[in-house]
Parts: sequence; C-alpha cells; structure tokens
Amino acid sequence: MNPAAEKGQLFDRYEVVGFIEEGGVGAVYRVVHTELGSPHAMKVLHPGACTAIQHALHREGRIQANMNHRNIVRVTDLFRLQGTPVIVMDLVDGPALGDAVDGDPFDFDEAVWVFKELVRGVHHMHGRGVIHRDLKCENVLLSMESGRRVPKIIDFGFAVDADDHPSLSLLTDHYGIVGTPEYMAPEQISNAAGVDHRADLYSLGCIFYEMLTGFVPFEGDSPAEVLGEVMCGEYAPVSDRRPETPKPLCLAVDGLLRWDPSDRFQNCLDILRALDCA
Repeated sequence: MNPAAEKGQLFDRYEVVGFIEEGGVGAVYRVVHTELGSPHAMKVLHPGACTAIQHALHREGRIQANMNHRNIVRVTDLFRLQGTPVIVMDLVDGPALGDAVDGDPFDFDEAVWVFKELVRGVHHMHGRGVIHRDLKCENVLLSMESGRRVPKIIDFGFAVDADDHPSLSLLTDHYGIVGTPEYMAPEQISNAAGVDHRADLYSLGCIFYEMLTGFVPFEGDSPAEVLGEVMCGEYAPVSDRRPETPKPLCLAVDGLLRWDPSDRFQNCLDILRALDCA
C-alpha cells in the first residue's frame, strides 16, 4: 500500500480497500462507497502537490466527467479534501492494453475489434471538443464484457477541451513535455499547445502498430532519442515486423502515422471506414 493512503482510510464517503498504481503526481486506489457499497477507483495527489498540479487534476476530472461513452472510463465524483481535489471513477477490473500486448501481438481479428472500439471512444471525445494528447497503451484499460475485451480510455491529465486554451494544461512529465515520446505526433513535440485532434489520430496509429507487432514504431535509449526518431519520421513498416499482416491493416497504420497532419486520416470516421473495408 502506498504510504499516502492506508487500507481502511476514509476519503469523504469512500473507504480505501487496495492500491492500484502510482504515477508521477499521485496514486490510484481501489475504494468502496461507504453508503452504497459500490466499487470505484480514486485518484489522489501526492502530499504537498503544488497549486498547478491541483488545478490540472480538477480540470482532468471535469473534462472526463463530461464524457459518456462505454469506451471512456467515467468520472463519478469530484470533491476536495483539505482543499486538494480528489477524482473518483468507475473501477475497471482488467489490465492496461500495454500489459495485454507486452511484446505479444494481438490476433488480427481481435486487434481490429478492440481498436475499432477504441476509435469510437476517441470519436466521442473529439465530438465533445476534447483532445487527449496522451493516448497510449498504458492509458487504455481492458474490461471483459460479454466475453470480449472492451477498451476504456483513462488519464485526461494532458487533455484540453473546446473551452480551454491549450496553454491552460499545466502538467508536463519530468522531462518537461506534454505527452509520451513513443506516442507523440511530430507537431506535438514542437508545439503541444497548438495541436488539433489529428495529434490523437497519430497516437492511435502508434497504438495500433503496437497491437499488431508487439513493438512501438519509434524506439530509443532515451526520451530525447525517441523524439528524434519521431521527428525523422522513419519507422519499420508493420509488414516488416509481421509479414502476414493483412494489407488493409498495414495501410490503416500508415494512414495514421503520416508526419504531416494534413496527409493523415482526418477524423475517426475515416479510420472506421478503412477498417470496415479490411
């Protein structure tokens, strides 16, 4: 158990029953609503978090709470404890997509089914004017529903919405960047505040590439090296990594990983149409 919260500790109406994971600015716990008995996940900031981080978590909760789609984890409560915001979400009892891949590519039919579900969640998000800016396999949880793995998008800490100027997203990682190098669009590296929804489409291409091959398209020994590879724009085609991959799936990845945003698929519906023809 992370020392910031102990089993049995109460946070407002929620009792901590387990630890889920720790991130750079806080930790996520398994909790139970003391009156309803319902299970949830709760994100709590590390003690002493600065005002900027507190503001960012509050924004994250408000943005995510306005998403209503089965492929996006729902925020059910947002409250303050001694002035610090706390987010409560639906609990997903399943691994992250990255853990499910872990170097072992998905079966093609399963990859297409899961990826299309993920794209539908992103389409809903974009329809609400939200750009995630940190889509990656670790920010997608897999829930088992009716015998199928269903992706659920989490972690809107870098997200911006139509009511924000992108510069209001105050969180960066410990390298001072907005996003994760292996999944970042080139334009996000050079100007994170100025990106549009097509940066998320590029990240989807990185995710699909990983699902099909077990590798990320751009690798390096350091974040700076990865970012350099992304800016160069050259990666091993899916067909080199996995020669038996159906051509339409290779074309879908290539259509998402174009260096110039105007050369990519322009929206999620374009992706779904391409995959429907696969």
